[in-house]
Formats: sequence, structure tokens, C-alpha cells
Amino acid sequence: MKNLDTKTKIECPRCGGNGKVEHTHVVEGVCFMCYGYGVVSSKRAEDLTEKAIVRKAKKIAKINATKLEEKEAEDLKWSLYHVWQEKRNIAFFNEVSSQPLSKDAKAFLSILADYIEDDNLTTEKEVLTLLNTRYFKRHSNKFRFELSKFTKDNFGFVFMNIPNDIDLKNNCSIIRIFENENK
Repeated sequence: MKNLDTKTKIECPRCGGNGKVEHTHVVEGVCFMCYGYGVVSSKRAEDLTEKAIVRKAKKIAKINATKLEEKEAEDLKWSLYHVWQEKRNIAFFNEVSSQPLSKDAKAFLSILADYIEDDNLTTEKEVLTLLNTRYFKRHSNKFRFELSKFTKDNFGFVFMNIPNDIDLKNNCSIIRIFENENK
């Protein structure tokens, strides 16, 4: 057994002075700081404690860097998704709105034009106020493309909201289409 000078030695901060740690599966739980003696020189305890702090800080920094990279990759994926989705739905809207109006749509839009003309509405806000009444909301769902074409041609804005999460062409969740196309 080594000669222990208790004047320069302190109780081991790692094992609390008993020479054993909770990790009994490694060298039967012998503390690596004090080698199982329960006491250690203050210089050794200070050095090893500093090294442990540095090691832990590096480990945390590495974990945080990995998390940041994963978050940036996820943000980029969603950014690309939203650009792709918007282009897809706008292209479909433009395709549908370029088709000729149906007979029912023409009749509906004729009534709408009369309302707008009678009330002398000229701004987007005024037209939206009219279109957002209960009557027009209920009927505009049936003619949303035609109504949007009408407001786009006459007032420079699209009446319908182009959704973020629904593919207008297939009327389904657009994220699945995006993931399948970008594998």
C-alpha cells in the first residue's frame, strides 16, 4: 500500500472519500480519481475537476451544434416546401382561372357585378367586405376560381385564399406530394 501523506491530501470529490463509485461494472466500482484510497492530492483533484468541466462543456457544445444543424436543415426543408407549394397552387389556380367561365359562373358574376356597380365599390377592401357577407361566402365556395378570376381581372387581387397545406389540384395534403417528389 502506498504511503499516504494526509496533510496534502483531501477527501476525494468524486467518490466522497469511500473509494468506490456507482459504476460497479467498471473495475468493480473503484474510483479512478483516488484509485480507491478515498483521498487524493488537492492538485490532482483540481486538475481532474477542471478537465471534467472542459470535457463536459465540449460535449454540451457538440450536442448544441448538432441540434442547431438539425434545426437549420429542418428550417431549410420547410422553406423549400413553402416555396414549392405556393408555386404549385398558384400555377394550378392560373391554369383553372384561364379556362372559360361556366354558364352558372357567368350568371353569378353578373349578379356580383351589379352589386359592385350599384354600391359603387372600387377598392379591394370594399369588394372584400361585400364578398365576405354570408351570402357571398356561401356561394363563393362553389365559384371560388371564377370569382377569384373576376376579382383578379377587375380589382387586381385574388378573392380565394390559396391554402398552405392542401394541393388544389388533387385536393389532398400537399406535404405528401412534396416528400414523394423530393426523395
